Amino acid sequence: MAHARLCHYQYRTARMDYRSQLSRFLQRRVCVDLWGHNTIWGTLSSIHEDHLRLVDTIVQGDREGHGWFEQMQFGSDDAVGGPRNAETIVRLDTVLHVTYADDDLPAEMDEMSEDGEGETAGIHQTNSENDRWNMRLIDVKDPPRRDADVETAVEPPLMIYSDRLKIEFGIRLVPLVDAKVGGDLIERLRKMRTDLSLEMGVILPRIRVVDRRHVDDWAYRFLINEHAFSTGEVMIDRLLATDLDGFANLVEGREATDPMDGQPAKWIDAELRDLVIHHGGCVAEPTAVIAKHFSVRVRSVLHELISYEDVAQLVQDLKANHWNVVSDLIPAHLSVLVLHRFLKLLLEERVSIRHLIGIIESVAFHLGRGCDHDTVLQCLRVDIGRAVCDPFLNDGRLCATMLDTEMEDTAIQLLKSEQLSKCDTTLLEFVDSLSSMQREPAVVVRHPKLRRPLFEALRKAGRRISVISESEIPCGVQLG
Repeated sequence: MAHARLCHYQYRTARMDYRSQLSRFLQRRVCVDLWGHNTIWGTLSSIHEDHLRLVDTIVQGDREGHGWFEQMQFGSDDAVGGPRNAETIVRLDTVLHVTYADDDLPAEMDEMSEDGEGETAGIHQTNSENDRWNMRLIDVKDPPRRDADVETAVEPPLMIYSDRLKIEFGIRLVPLVDAKVGGDLIERLRKMRTDLSLEMGVILPRIRVVDRRHVDDWAYRFLINEHAFSTGEVMIDRLLATDLDGFANLVEGREATDPMDGQPAKWIDAELRDLVIHHGGCVAEPTAVIAKHFSVRVRSVLHELISYEDVAQLVQDLKANHWNVVSDLIPAHLSVLVLHRFLKLLLEERVSIRHLIGIIESVAFHLGRGCDHDTVLQCLRVDIGRAVCDPFLNDGRLCATMLDTEMEDTAIQLLKSEQLSKCDTTLLEFVDSLSSMQREPAVVVRHPKLRRPLFEALRKAGRRISVISESEIPCGVQLG
């Protein structure tokens, strides 16, 4: 099989309609991705004005990724799971991508061109040295419209698509995602995505995992809306040893940094695993390191990931079991836009929104009383106090530190007198005094109005410490 490249093309012109472009793939096996997160494999039998006809089809559900390595795993019909049908009709307006994967490609079209690493306007392409598939990805979301009095097609509106969550890695890390050689990163990410959704009540968007030449061979990086927010390095033939305090000199390995907490670590050979565990250290495989790192970092950006559309879908799903509540309160007393804003504020402080119906009832009630949004947020956190405190409970006790009373009184007086800059200075002095509290998970304040400013000060200082108001602590919970 000849060496190949994976190229994702977007059209720069509208001189040829989609039917003509898709006709190159007639009677060939194609993969059709739908906006509903389903995928259909089948032979493209015919193309019509508003639909495609596929025969001998296989239907799959939602899959993470769409990188070249995942397509390799579905090289034959026997490797593709899902219901099999003799014929499937697909409406064009429901199609996201049509992908053709084979060694025998149709001739290139004049409207398509290659120029470097996707720097030409309208073209984005990804190359992989290990890729054994030739592919063409055609975007058919917005087919050009024709005017009755004009022979040429009207140019469709420019659409710029970006992945909400992406992991890019260097070429040396390809085996970590290839199941054929034992790579289990995809499975770990899939489990992480499920666990995080169940815990926080947020369904993460699909995670695209791709190899990139501009990323160092042993490096990886996480992106949100095409912007990198964390990076790391792993060694695929070694294990990461952490918590080596007191016996690091007994363990030979390459010096490293734990991506989760920045503490010193080492990449060690597999035969040293038992030695590290015997002395109380921890050992992790490269894929476990990446998945755990991704899970930790994603939790800090959940408020950036949840969109208005996500909230609208969550509300729609609620109607199945809470029709009366949702239909009465939304949008009569609470708009989806306002709900979206409150959910973002909760997630920013890592509060689970799994009990969404309770959040909706609380926000609608306090808005109905004429409260401003700051007051509504305070009341909402009190109403869902168990969700706020649950991550910090241990045997019924709240693992947190009470803010110094004198400092709190000083800060609240500065807030009342609107001396915000002095208030920030006072709070940051408190932040500096927390040097001995590196692992403390939360701080409790007595004045509810001081809670949010203290959280902002901690965030600016890069401290991952939650701030809880004393009024938010449920009855029966003791401060530990």
